[in-house]
Amino acid sequence: MDWLPQSYRPDEVFADDDTARAIRVRQADGSLRLEGDLSYEGMTYTVESVVPRPDIAVLATDSDGGLSPAFEFAASEQTVPEPVVVPARPEPPDLETYLDLPEDLDPGVAAEARRQTANLTTNYEIGLALESWFHSEAFGYSTSVDPGHAANDLAVWLLDPNAPDYHIGYCENFATAMAVMARTLEVPSRVVLGFTPGEPHPDQENVVIVRDRNAHAWVELWLPTQGWVRFDPTPRRDEINPSTYGLAEDELGFELTAYLDVPAPEPIPFGSVSPRAPQVPFEEFPLPFGGAGNDNSGGGFSVPGWVVTTAPFVLLMLLLIASMPIVKWWRRRRRMKRLEQGDITAAWEDIIDRLTDLGETPSPATTPRQLALSVDSAMMPLAAVYGRSVYGPEGAIEPQHIETATTSLDQTRERLTTRHSLGQRIAAVYRPTSVVPDRARRAAGFLRGNGRNGNGSSNGN
Repeated sequence: MDWLPQSYRPDEVFADDDTARAIRVRQADGSLRLEGDLSYEGMTYTVESVVPRPDIAVLATDSDGGLSPAFEFAASEQTVPEPVVVPARPEPPDLETYLDLPEDLDPGVAAEARRQTANLTTNYEIGLALESWFHSEAFGYSTSVDPGHAANDLAVWLLDPNAPDYHIGYCENFATAMAVMARTLEVPSRVVLGFTPGEPHPDQENVVIVRDRNAHAWVELWLPTQGWVRFDPTPRRDEINPSTYGLAEDELGFELTAYLDVPAPEPIPFGSVSPRAPQVPFEEFPLPFGGAGNDNSGGGFSVPGWVVTTAPFVLLMLLLIASMPIVKWWRRRRRMKRLEQGDITAAWEDIIDRLTDLGETPSPATTPRQLALSVDSAMMPLAAVYGRSVYGPEGAIEPQHIETATTSLDQTRERLTTRHSLGQRIAAVYRPTSVVPDRARRAAGFLRGNGRNGNGSSNGN
């Protein structure tokens, strides 16, 4: 063949002159190729590589400098590393290509990926969760299954319990499935073809024998602080290729997989005060009207005339503002009934209104996919199903699409909740922007008030 095996991306390659002139290192993945030649029996060459070992303390650190969710969850019972913040590595110039997905990918694949990685925030923990899921008893290893490479084959293999070979496959099936699921979560991924470690030579020390049957496929995910890190989702019971979560457990001394099912953060009760907000005693607030003060003349105080004039209007405005939560609750309830009946546009309208009230009014020129990418990856399945319902043929929406849209809607709401402060969320509840018709809203300047002009683009302030 024209492909030479090696243990890791080479730093140096040594061979005789003729072989050295033919060997090329492919920059995309570090594979060794023979240019215009084939390997032959008895051919020898030497590869020197520096194999990096991921730093657990760095990988346990979230973007805010604290512990990432799984490690923070584990910290209540285990000793975990102190978070270590290091600069992100320079991204490869072609990193975006490792997020490409087929346009006809079933949205259920993204929904399943989101379910398996719920509440995890780092690429490392997402990789661990997907890898450990494929290693669970739900999946089996077999080399006697039919190959399938189209997007619908992947969705059926992952999601349809009645499909032949459901959850049963060989290394390429598992590597492809994990790589696609990672990309739906905006984690760059690539499938790597290579060999498992082989077996020790019976007579020569530090020599292993690698045969055809050692051919293997696994996944590499891009971790901003570590570069490309290997994950192997193939559930081979012989553990011939060690899993990444298994290596993490060896270093930590406990099973990190037990803490990947991170509970959702508890929502802050409506009307409560953030524990970080300063508490001001009531008596320190100034009185609303000037009184007699220290004047003992007994004159008391009188209500100014402007208060009497404006009080009805102020009261009316307060009633309108107070009614906003009720109106929005009623609108959302009707939309959820429409969604249950198969109207995917109801879910899309709900999230658009929520963004509008939070001050993130979408541009009418933005496509559903572009909007989802700009908001959160949790919104991508909803955008895909919404596009299918609007632009697809009649009858294109099936029960699983409704479930996907509902799950994506709920997860997007949760992400928006964690991204905005309590004050912003309370203001959004009472803000009438989404309730007011578009024409009246433009006339009243609501869009300008949100820092956007009529076509939704930034005004540059």
